[in-house]
Amino acid sequence: MTTYLAKYVDDIQSETLKFSKLLTRKGKLLVKSAYPPLDLNIHEIVKDKPDLILIDFILWSFKIEGQSVPYLGGTLATRLREAHYDRPLILVSTKNKFRQHADTGQFGNLDDVVFKDDIEANKQVAIYRLIEWIRGYEQLKLVGANNAWNRVVKALAANRRESEKLKSIFPADQGSLISEGVAKVDWSVPGIAHWIHRVLFKYPGILYDSLYAASMLGISERSFLRGDVQKFFAPAKYNGVFANLTPRWWRDRLLTRAFSLIRSEKLEPDIPVSFRLVFAKRYRVKVTPSTCVVTGTKGADAVCYILRKPVLREASLEYSPDDRPSIMDRARVSFKAIRESPELKTEFLSAEGGRLYSKIIKGKYP
Repeated sequence: MTTYLAKYVDDIQSETLKFSKLLTRKGKLLVKSAYPPLDLNIHEIVKDKPDLILIDFILWSFKIEGQSVPYLGGTLATRLREAHYDRPLILVSTKNKFRQHADTGQFGNLDDVVFKDDIEANKQVAIYRLIEWIRGYEQLKLVGANNAWNRVVKALAANRRESEKLKSIFPADQGSLISEGVAKVDWSVPGIAHWIHRVLFKYPGILYDSLYAASMLGISERSFLRGDVQKFFAPAKYNGVFANLTPRWWRDRLLTRAFSLIRSEKLEPDIPVSFRLVFAKRYRVKVTPSTCVVTGTKGADAVCYILRKPVLREASLEYSPDDRPSIMDRARVSFKAIRESPELKTEFLSAEGGRLYSKIIKGKYP
């Protein structure tokens, strides 16, 4: 049985010892404490070749000969990447500190964040997440530069059609070149890991999480996660690299399975209406429809970006909070979020949405 090694860099000794102990699990993960170097000399951190490095965001409380460390955790992560360190770099922080510093540009070289609050609440979940990052990096390191694109597709367990979609969103700054229909990859394990986590996983369109998958089918997330529903959609489950971070499903495979079932009963190919009826009839189980967060209408087939709740398309507007690839689903924001959420940014509404905004706020639309 492999025991992975992690180093935890923090500026407060009591915190370092506490979380190193919490995250250590015999036979799975050994976490050793480390302290931030004053001059960004990373030798002591990497000399025993850890499989993963945990880095606290605030490091300047640590002093060496009376001098405080003059940088934040993101700077240390950048130094590690400059040294071609190709292991996962995970931020450890409190939710409050993360919210305060989320827009500082400090997180570009970090793979993920694990919150101290969550570690204390359920350390086993945090440990398994860290191990999945290690295993995912190990899988990507096996890909290598030769015939890299085909090996990336294999690591993602994508079929030919999905491969074409993946190719269309592969980042230019990773050296993707399309030559005679083949993507040639300038290989970087951290770069590919970031693309998977920050593009493919982050934006719905090629893969869906359970909420987006359920809403597309017009059923509640709870119903979608039922054992009998999951068994039906097992061929659509994402089983590629980093699969255990969060369950996901291939969008097109979900649609193929749903349409096949609907056609077998000769119903209209309107998935949010027909799928739950056909599935309930065929498998004799109760499937609860999704409910629009605005109107309470059944069969909501979209998701509110801000509230993360099902919403009807006619009770929401297009929203552009990011620069996601055009092949991905456009974000939508519900009228409820427009009226009530302080997170709404009107500059992310389309021109048409901007014209409707005041009517929605006043309850005059629709």
